[in-house]
Amino acid sequence: MLILVVDDEMPARQSMVNMLNKLGYTNILEACDGIEAIDIIKTEKPSIVLADIRMPEMNGIDLLNNIKTFGIDTLFIFVSGYDLFEYAQKAVKLGAFNYLLKPLSIEELKEAMDSAVEHFNKTYKQTFNDLLRQLSNNINNKYVLENTVTLKENKSIISFKTEQELFHFFESNNFSSALALISNVYESFVSGDAIAVPNFSKLNLHFILLLYRILEQLNVEPENLLGDEFLLCNELNTLSTIETITEWYKSKLDICFNAINEKRDSANRKLIEKAKKYIKDNISMDITLESVSEHVHMSPSYFSKIFKDETGDNFVNYVSVYRVEIAKELLREGIYKSTEVGKMVGIHNTKYFYKLFKKITGLTPSQYRRLSI
Repeated sequence: MLILVVDDEMPARQSMVNMLNKLGYTNILEACDGIEAIDIIKTEKPSIVLADIRMPEMNGIDLLNNIKTFGIDTLFIFVSGYDLFEYAQKAVKLGAFNYLLKPLSIEELKEAMDSAVEHFNKTYKQTFNDLLRQLSNNINNKYVLENTVTLKENKSIISFKTEQELFHFFESNNFSSALALISNVYESFVSGDAIAVPNFSKLNLHFILLLYRILEQLNVEPENLLGDEFLLCNELNTLSTIETITEWYKSKLDICFNAINEKRDSANRKLIEKAKKYIKDNISMDITLESVSEHVHMSPSYFSKIFKDETGDNFVNYVSVYRVEIAKELLREGIYKSTEVGKMVGIHNTKYFYKLFKKITGLTPSQYRRLSI
């Protein structure tokens, strides 16, 4: 489940992200205002948006109003430091799911998120039932055209916990666990050595729709990757043993995971290039992990991991080495004092600049300039 946190105040935004992390939500994007949030919602389609009401450029009410015109079905939870009836009234009128007041406790957030997730899950179940009826009407398949599909008595199709676990395995690139989870669900419905196919068409469709939803949340177009979901389900319905079903899912998951990794690698490269440009353009400033991660709309911890994965270097060391490289270029020009160069690359403590420069180059700034000119 993808969540977007929108707040123009970074401390408040980071506090919300930290609380969500503690509640087990890790797939989180951030936006600093409504205009930025619109671009993210249109491209990423988050399931839930947690947005501040009062923001510059575009407030939360205007954000929700704009999103409604695009026809994007996203749950909105507003968070505000103002207990104003006018705001709450407008939010409810536009279809906001909830309205919370700051300061927000983790207990209050948990209650709101539990309610939103339950609503989201019920909506998905209804969509599933509608698609199942459509499948029964449109596909000429003797298994699907059976009466209402019944699995083992009192057994649900796929639990919400299982759906969340499968999404986590996709998100964390855990191919073997994803395949094992799917195989285990099918095995739990087996009677004897073979699968009674008529009893599994509903389970098959549910898994196919779940795979498509996960791919969409991870920004991969499922139809371009796997084709029409109904035809895919029709193909799966012809299989009758755990072994053949597992092998079928193995081939499909291999396609899915490769596509997700390619998409993620490409997205990560773009984000890191954006971060590097920010560092280059602001080399004379106080560059921190927090400031750069905010610029690329990631939490500091996640950005730090991605940065290390993409560059092979940790963030602090990369910035330090880059500062020294620029300092070397300036020293070679021979027109700036060492103290000036330090400030030009964002290091205002002369003693620290000398120490860092020598640590990386083996020379003091003065020694390097004499050897370079």
